Amino acid sequence: MTSVGKLWQYPVKSMQGIEVDEISLGLSGVLGDRAYAFVDVETGEIASAKQTKHFGPLLECRASFLEAPNGDGAPSVEVTFPDGTTVRTAEDGGDELAKRASEFLHRQVRFVKAERHALGFVDLAHVHLLAASTLSQLADEHPEGGWDPRRMRPNVLVDDRGLAAAEDDWLSCDVRLGEQAVVHLAILTPRCVMTTLPQPGLPKDAAILKAIARLGLKDLPFFGQSACAGWYADVVSPGVVRRGDPIDVERVTPRKGAIAATINL
Repeated sequence: MTSVGKLWQYPVKSMQGIEVDEISLGLSGVLGDRAYAFVDVETGEIASAKQTKHFGPLLECRASFLEAPNGDGAPSVEVTFPDGTTVRTAEDGGDELAKRASEFLHRQVRFVKAERHALGFVDLAHVHLLAASTLSQLADEHPEGGWDPRRMRPNVLVDDRGLAAAEDDWLSCDVRLGEQAVVHLAILTPRCVMTTLPQPGLPKDAAILKAIARLGLKDLPFFGQSACAGWYADVVSPGVVRRGDPIDVERVTPRKGAIAATINL
């Protein structure tokens, strides 16, 4: 039986997330996901680890919520820096965290929060799924690589129990996660340099992205030729998703959701 293997939340954009037993899916995505971000004071742009020179080190920090997120907005967070120090945002709204992050990055940043009920600071998709079999295939392609799913930063790791979920076959399908939640797999996930960056327990490895390209080079709408692994999905029906929940796949007419609207699918 195909099921939900693991689940992650990412409270702060480009920082390490936390593995959890359940997530809540709303129509705007995973509740609390990328609810916070840093803004580059010099440029006014959202800081992303894809900008490796300035913000790659964000991926070495871990962010977690101090309590479970709910419909009233994202709760305060605790951020752990590589030296083990922690900063909480509960008392000052993130001023001390912004100061500490600016020192860590050697670049001035502000700490910001997404508006209530708005999509968080995601690059494109409401939710990101990845099959365990994809990681296994990549490990065969590059055995020396550390193919921990954290490199790919999914919300949902699909435990397909060696059935080798064919990513192209599942594309444009509805996927039921547990009793209520349904997502639509709108596009394969284009991968970037973040998959190669060091993070706790995983070294820098430029060969990671090359291996993904050898197995999953696709010509995507909007993105062009891209190294792909996993799926970006829109939420069709909200609900709670728990580790171990069964997964059912249904082929449907491709939906014109938020992702399709954004990239003109």
